[in-house]
Amino acid sequence: MNDTGTSCHAAHPARAAQAFSLLNLVIERCSETLRPHALELAAAMPDMWGRAEGQSLLRIQVGLRWKRGGGCLDGTEQARDTVVFEDA
Repeated sequence: MNDTGTSCHAAHPARAAQAFSLLNLVIERCSETLRPHALELAAAMPDMWGRAEGQSLLRIQVGLRWKRGGGCLDGTEQARDTVVFEDA
């Protein structure tokens, strides 16, 4: 949230998509370093999805990262299978 109470994702959709792209790159390149945090990253995905409402590009990025797993998210399939995305 920013100081006006609106979601930063809604206020700056292009920045949100760029930030998520960067997060994807970090997940791919630093997978072993991030592995201890994989479950937390996987658990944050539904919130990222919800905040991206109305932003097709960002939702595509979140959905692809979720589906592909990859990087440090390998091995979190069981945790990922228990999460449901709203409006998916």
